[in-house]
Amino acid sequence: MKKNSSIILTIITLLFFCCKKSNEAQIITLETQTGLAAKPTSTAFQNTATFNIQGMTCKMGCAKTIEKKLSKLPGVSTATVVFEEEQAIVLYDKEIIDAQSIIKTVSEVSEVYSTSNLKILERNINLEK
Repeated sequence: MKKNSSIILTIITLLFFCCKKSNEAQIITLETQTGLAAKPTSTAFQNTATFNIQGMTCKMGCAKTIEKKLSKLPGVSTATVVFEEEQAIVLYDKEIIDAQSIIKTVSEVSEVYSTSNLKILERNINLEK
């Protein structure tokens, strides 16, 4: 029983520290504007940004952390980070946030992450029936 407990504790410890490249604690502050998402419009300006992210070392720690940070940004509808392809796909409202702010958020998660190959697909969606 002791041996199993030791193995489980070792696995949990490894999973917890697998993506840590720096021992420094990082505090990230993002300024946001309130009330922008509440404006009703008849047309949504939904863009899709795709870009590569270099520096990720694991799926559950790195990729999921970046995905969560992007998803919480005002104006972002969905954010998906595909670890195996080192790619992010973000659907956002260009009236609320721009692609450069999205890219900046990735680099603010950790200094080890860098982005490249930004591509934007612009589309206007009419919400009136």
